[in-house]
Amino acid sequence: MATAVQSQVAMLKNQTAMQQAANSKTGSTDITDKNMFLQLMLKEMEYQDPTEPVSNQEWLAQMAQYSSLEAAQNTTSAIETLSGLVESLSDAYASSANISQTLSLLGKEVTVMDPSDSTGETTITGTVDEASFESGSGTIKVNGKSYPIAYIKSVKN
Repeated sequence: MATAVQSQVAMLKNQTAMQQAANSKTGSTDITDKNMFLQLMLKEMEYQDPTEPVSNQEWLAQMAQYSSLEAAQNTTSAIETLSGLVESLSDAYASSANISQTLSLLGKEVTVMDPSDSTGETTITGTVDEASFESGSGTIKVNGKSYPIAYIKSVKN
């Protein structure tokens, strides 16, 4: 039994040393929860009373806790990665929809509010000659003048 425990201690020391080496290569100075857990387990084993060693059940319970902690961290990391991908996809979709909406106005007759009229009552009607998309916003050109698509009141074929 003593050699099995010593073998486990040696394995944990090697695993901890490898993780610390990996952290130093990546420039990470953070000690993760799982590394801290391993270090605490090692210290507990090093300083335990040899006349009353940790029981197999306690040892298995600690290993199960470690496995659960590692699985939870891996799940959290995967969720963060997935969240970033979903956000990127959502941004790309919104941008694509805005571009499609702007380009679909080409050749259509539109009525736009005159931006120079503060009352918003004056409108300009004409055919969309040009459509562009810059800085996240669509712009159309009617009768030689550009208007943001937010100023459109109506669209006809």
